[in-house]
Amino acid sequence: CDFVAVGRGQLADPEWANKARRGEDIAIRKCLGCLRCIDAIARGRHLECSVNPRLGRELEFLKPEMNGNGRQMVVVGGGVAGMQAAGVLARRGFKVTLFEADSQLGGALNLADKNIDKEKLTWLVETMGYELEKLGVDIRLNTRVTVDDVKALNPDGVFVCCGGTHIEPQIPGVDLPKAIRVKDYLEGRAQPGKKVAVIGSGATGLETAATLATRGHEVTVIEMLPKIGGGIIERVLLVLLARLRKLGVKLMPGHKLTAINEKGVVLERVEDGSEVEMEFDSVILALGIRPQREYACEFASAFDKAVVAGDAIEAATVLEAIRDANGAAWVYDA
Repeated sequence: CDFVAVGRGQLADPEWANKARRGEDIAIRKCLGCLRCIDAIARGRHLECSVNPRLGRELEFLKPEMNGNGRQMVVVGGGVAGMQAAGVLARRGFKVTLFEADSQLGGALNLADKNIDKEKLTWLVETMGYELEKLGVDIRLNTRVTVDDVKALNPDGVFVCCGGTHIEPQIPGVDLPKAIRVKDYLEGRAQPGKKVAVIGSGATGLETAATLATRGHEVTVIEMLPKIGGGIIERVLLVLLARLRKLGVKLMPGHKLTAINEKGVVLERVEDGSEVEMEFDSVILALGIRPQREYACEFASAFDKAVVAGDAIEAATVLEAIRDANGAAWVYDA
């Protein structure tokens, strides 16, 4: 009987109890409540966890090859993929330098955690940063590193985890004041009007819609695909949709944004190609992430031992980013 409801917490971090006993709360990789573990079981797969890439694969990741011997490694990008790779490499005895263009670690999670009830993502960033600090990783923030910068360190290898950039639609009116990038809204640089259209129904779009509605805005989510919430696991999506219904958020799947104007938006109904015009005070663009492939390719072309992981390859979930970076760092030069 899991009386204190810490079963999933110990899947996320098997050392939960020992760290708690030592008073090391920040060292605990806490459960995000993302339900990836339950979804994996429901789909007949082995257990998975967004924050613990070893779960269900313990024998595969039993003991790392300790052959770093102080060799220099560079990690480009301080999102969860970069942090996980840096941590594994440092544990294997490599001397790791991590470069991050932003003023803080966390990458895309520094945006996702701005929505209501997403503070657990902040916990993950804090814990992973603490791990790197204890491991002695050299973290250099506010640095968009170049190939020449990295060559100056003469590294044994380079992990490119530079993430992605927000997709910008190439349509008329995208530069109007009422067109707001979701990043600008969540980071407090733009304030929408009363009646808001959210373009895109991925996790960020739906969670932003819920945040807006909670704050008193009239919200409509517009999605080009026939189904709302593509890519979100079913159990999470059902809860999120129920919350949106309760908040009065309108959902419009099957409609493609073709223009933004002074009145609002122009849409194309995908089913029959007909045009629909709707009035909105503001339009928030939440169309997802596009990998920084050109930037990543600069490093992949310049270094024989370069590994690309995370959103730099394709838009990834927390689970995918941490899992793939962990696996690549585990077997690097092993």
